[in-house]
Amino acid sequence: MITYKEGCKLISVCTCNGKSIFKLLGTKDYSVNCSIRYKNNNAIEKCNQIETMGKRILITGGAGYIGSHTVVELMQQGHNVVIVDNLSNSTIEVLEGIEAITNTKPCFENLDCNDYVGMERLFNSYPDIDAVIHFAASKAVGESVEKPLLYYRNNIGSLVVLLELMNAHGVHNIVFSSSCTVYGQPDEKHLPVDEN
Repeated sequence: MITYKEGCKLISVCTCNGKSIFKLLGTKDYSVNCSIRYKNNNAIEKCNQIETMGKRILITGGAGYIGSHTVVELMQQGHNVVIVDNLSNSTIEVLEGIEAITNTKPCFENLDCNDYVGMERLFNSYPDIDAVIHFAASKAVGESVEKPLLYYRNNIGSLVVLLELMNAHGVHNIVFSSSCTVYGQPDEKHLPVDEN
């Protein structure tokens, strides 16, 4: 019998539409969808996250400032998140903060979105992804002027990889964070900026 952090004990497993549904001791007609993968016919836990029946949402750049806040909000709303981040502009300690706020350890993959093979493996590991929120991008204005090809490769290349894999895996919902940087100085008559 598997005991989870919350003290629930696994008492039965069934499969519905390709997903493992677990019945937990002490719950009335309630089951949770756990992310399980199999190796040599043995079930091994994919992450410590006990999942609700919410949507599975892939958050690229999910360990960054905006990404981590989005992860917290989605988890508090009952969604199951998978964070993909190469930690080039964030730290692994962010995950501890997310867990402290939500009481749940999020699924995390240390991966660069430009790594097609790695991203394909991720989509295969999480076949129930419903949507993607894409925050993974470089954003420093000065550096983007100095190294434009690096920015094209990272920001456009990673988006292309993501869109190709979403299409191949039947994921049709994306929120694309186009920029977190404001360029230029608006005239006073345009303040506050209304984005139009």
